[in-house]
Amino acid sequence: MMDGGLIQIEVCRKKGKPCHNGSIQQILLHESDIFTVGEDGYIRVWDFETIDTAEAVEEGGKMEIEPLNELKVGTDSKLMGITHGADNDMALWFAQDANGNVWKLDLSFSKNSLDPEIVQSFMSGAITGLDVSTSYDIFAASAGNSVRIMHTFTQDVLAQRIFNKKTTSLKWIPSAVDEKSDGIFLGFEDGVVRFVRLRSVTNKSEKKLDFDIRLSQVIKPHTKSVTCIALEVSNRWVATGSADGTVFFFNFSPKGLTPIGFVNTKNAVTYMTWTPSHYAKPRLMVCLNNGTVLEYDAPTGRYDATTSYSIESQLAVRIFKFRSIKSKLRHEEELERKRKEEEERQKKLEEERRLRGIEKKDKATYTDLTILISVYSTATATADVVIVFTF
Repeated sequence: MMDGGLIQIEVCRKKGKPCHNGSIQQILLHESDIFTVGEDGYIRVWDFETIDTAEAVEEGGKMEIEPLNELKVGTDSKLMGITHGADNDMALWFAQDANGNVWKLDLSFSKNSLDPEIVQSFMSGAITGLDVSTSYDIFAASAGNSVRIMHTFTQDVLAQRIFNKKTTSLKWIPSAVDEKSDGIFLGFEDGVVRFVRLRSVTNKSEKKLDFDIRLSQVIKPHTKSVTCIALEVSNRWVATGSADGTVFFFNFSPKGLTPIGFVNTKNAVTYMTWTPSHYAKPRLMVCLNNGTVLEYDAPTGRYDATTSYSIESQLAVRIFKFRSIKSKLRHEEELERKRKEEEERQKKLEEERRLRGIEKKDKATYTDLTILISVYSTATATADVVIVFTF
């Protein structure tokens, strides 16, 4: 509590515990209570009168108080705020979750209170991966730290899984490699690659979704985010590219990935693709963030990985460098614009000089005529004068 810009009392729980573990996103006064909403997923209710009438022994003193009621929303929610629902139902509230959920809450805090319920769910953050199943009308999308399986036409959420790290890439295994086509590779910001499979939910009374995303394998081939995953169908090779400047090759089987080795690209990998299946020799095209494209031969040989998985010296590579002419074109456009501005400026100066020259000439002619008339006017006292004006 503050008074005149100074902290008068700091409210905390018993033994100096904070009101919430993490930041408090919202504080609101409702009737005679204070509601606090925290990123820890808790909504706590405090007695306003107790806090309002509290007096600190010294400035900035602490007042220990326990909440009247509290509600934990979900298991890993990050609440950003709550708002009251219908006027005729004082217990109905809605909460916004940073994970992309909108919760329906019963804040009556009675024995018959309903459990929190997700009424709407959205992807949270930028979409980092998107791929479709080659066997079913479903697709997978990753955003933030979550992955969702959705129906292509109805757009219903069929499955969802939340991880403790942000997803950065996604690849659905096609039916040409795996008949079931239920496997998905996921890349994460910490360099980890997870192999997950889609499984039907056997007991739907416990879960509302139709499928589970079950973890099958975890492997960490990189030190930074996995930016892309490419799969060669004919030979079942998988390549993962990373921001750490490496490409790792794997053999794929129904059990998961078996490492072959890696190459160092020296720059962050932005995109990868294998050559089409009708090519005589399969190759991997790797695009880097400095405008370079590397073409690696496929890892067809046997490599000794007893001391290191590095196979850079054993794979042939061709290098293509591209230069951006965008800056050059913009520079030329800027020079052309300045040239035209200078031409316009010179034209204006010439026009101003021309106008000033005409004014000077007219002024000089007027002065000469005035003098000439004056002379002849004096002469007319004694002689006849004929004045001729020439224009």
